[in-house]
Amino acid sequence: MLWSILALIAVLWPSHISGILDGAPLDRLSESVLLGLFVPVLAWFDPSFLRYRLARLAIAAILLVKIAAIVAIQQQGWWITFTPPRPMVRDSTGKPHAWDIRADWLSEDPVCSAVLTDRYRDSFEVPAWFFNLPPPDDAVVRTGFHPGEIPIRIAGTGYLSVRGKGTFELLTTAPMAVSVRIDGIAIPAASPGEHRTELPRGTHLVQFEGTMIGKLWRVVPRWNGAAMGSMFFPLATLAPASAVDRIAAPAFNWIVLLLVIALLAAWTVSTVVRVRAPALWVCAGGAIAAIVIAEVYMP
Repeated sequence: MLWSILALIAVLWPSHISGILDGAPLDRLSESVLLGLFVPVLAWFDPSFLRYRLARLAIAAILLVKIAAIVAIQQQGWWITFTPPRPMVRDSTGKPHAWDIRADWLSEDPVCSAVLTDRYRDSFEVPAWFFNLPPPDDAVVRTGFHPGEIPIRIAGTGYLSVRGKGTFELLTTAPMAVSVRIDGIAIPAASPGEHRTELPRGTHLVQFEGTMIGKLWRVVPRWNGAAMGSMFFPLATLAPASAVDRIAAPAFNWIVLLLVIALLAAWTVSTVVRVRAPALWVCAGGAIAAIVIAEVYMP
């Protein structure tokens, strides 16, 4: 039981890293399936796997790397804040929370509502879960507070560290009327809902702000075609990146990804041997491999 709990903590704890299978919040399909569903299933069907020394070493290694990341590097990602024109949640005293444990979600008025480490491709991926919370007047229905009925300002701030010249894009939607500033300079929209500019090597301050009106929202930062959340997107940090950040952060991301994949692969093989349903496991393995490959290589 102890090692099952440690395994769940190891794969779910987000630490300061940002990459595929980095832990909570499970805001990607691969994380939801592999970490939120598959790991508990493995722990239920084959807890004996965790008696092996190599399994325990893998779990300990994941935990140690994530602890080292907290000590050595800053939180990766950009600040995201939501600001409604009036309180929209019961007992609200400040900005609505997105329940992202990487943000200061225990504060009554958080500095940020969430940390952006992945693309928000549509309205369902924007962490605006506060729309489902009770309204301030305890009304039975949330009339006036549904998406599209209350304009909410969304703002993002962070730093992008790039190793060479390239093209930065921010894809949103035209109704959001997003404005973008990089290093304090306003970037005009190339087309409705699309900002694009060339950036030289170095660390750049990225700021954007818009309004979540209607029901179509999108926030997709891209660098040379690779979207945020891809392992090929440059280092994004809350403050200017240090030399240690630029060297260690990508290494931590890849090490954790490889360790988690190795742990899940070995655990799956052990479970397949114990639960004899070859066709089921072949289909499950193919689906999981497809999800991981899509997350790594698709922009």
